[in-house]
Amino acid sequence: MQGADLVTTLADGTGQVTIDTAVTGFRPLFSPDGAYIAYEKADGLWVAPADGSGTPVHVSGTLLGAVQSFEWSPVSNTLVFVADKDAVDTGAELYVVSYDGTGLLKLSGQNVSGVSEVEFTPDGQHVAYKTDANQDWVFDLSVSSVDGLNTYPLTAPGLIMEESAHVVFSPDSSWLALPAEESSRSW
Repeated sequence: MQGADLVTTLADGTGQVTIDTAVTGFRPLFSPDGAYIAYEKADGLWVAPADGSGTPVHVSGTLLGAVQSFEWSPVSNTLVFVADKDAVDTGAELYVVSYDGTGLLKLSGQNVSGVSEVEFTPDGQHVAYKTDANQDWVFDLSVSSVDGLNTYPLTAPGLIMEESAHVVFSPDSSWLALPAEESSRSW
């Protein structure tokens, strides 16, 4: 697939700027402050100034797998994204990176894969994510600090989340709500 140009414009249709070419993703995403736009190309995740004033940055680095989803932190300084670390289907993993491409870090821990459903805390300091490491459609929930220093599993053995379950943080980032049910799964 060749892709298309990524263009931004003011809401009144004036000020059109071509940000990049050969964009393959279907979901460009503005940072919450509107200063940057993240988007996909065939070689990964990119970020550029939304007004076209700077050069786009390839923020997913040397990861060779496909980017499956991405989200901006509420404070616009970092992105989290779900991607395979290589071109082999080894399961999706969670990464965090600064808007300028520095600090690329895997958040989903060692031997954790099948990451989905990523949600930032309102203060942008932590991210919750679901994993299906066994690929059995039974999901576990973890929270990691965006600096990668602390990861906490939140679903106890016997408590599971459905694939469609959505996680929500309280406005002060201290609580989280999630639908869960008891499981007969053997741990």
